[in-house]
Amino acid sequence: MGWRRLLGGRGRDASGAGEADRDARLVRYREHLERAVDSREAGMYARALSDFTRAVELEPGEPEAFAGRGETYRLLERYDEALADFKRAVGLEPEYAWAFGSRAQTYRALERDSEALADLSRAIELDDSEDWLFVERGEVYQELERYDEALADFNRAVGLDPEDAAALAGHDAPRPAPVRSWARPTHRPPTPPGPTPAHQAMTPGPE
Repeated sequence: MGWRRLLGGRGRDASGAGEADRDARLVRYREHLERAVDSREAGMYARALSDFTRAVELEPGEPEAFAGRGETYRLLERYDEALADFKRAVGLEPEYAWAFGSRAQTYRALERDSEALADLSRAIELDDSEDWLFVERGEVYQELERYDEALADFNRAVGLDPEDAAALAGHDAPRPAPVRSWARPTHRPPTPPGPTPAHQAMTPGPE
């Protein structure tokens, strides 16, 4: 996910010892972050939160740990904490489409559809290659009874992934609005934390 961006010298101290200390801290940050993602994917949310929090403590200027912890809080239905972490993530990386999309899912859980719609539209502006963003926005449009716009988004999602069951369901029956199901959402983002634009721009370099 572009970890060499972190290890590539940004903000390094002038001394060699300082550089070594920072590199060691960044390696620990990466280890905690990767372990947190694995734990959350296995349903071990308490362990995931512990590792995400340690990653935040090690590198409070990096958005991935905030976004990943926010997603964990969302899955635990701790929505205020989720929103706080997503706010930090997009504050650190204003072009972090995945974090906007995941924050939108949190707003949907709180039935704050206008804010969800704004975040999904922003996420799509930043990255229009992710079918799940169009599915999420299409469902919001359904809930708002904006059916033509819902159908357009489901069409976009199907165009990106013809096997997307959620998009196909919305495409075939854009009305009435779908039943909300926040504990087991219809469509999930990719394995978080998703790469930031800076990560996506990186090319692997020598170790």
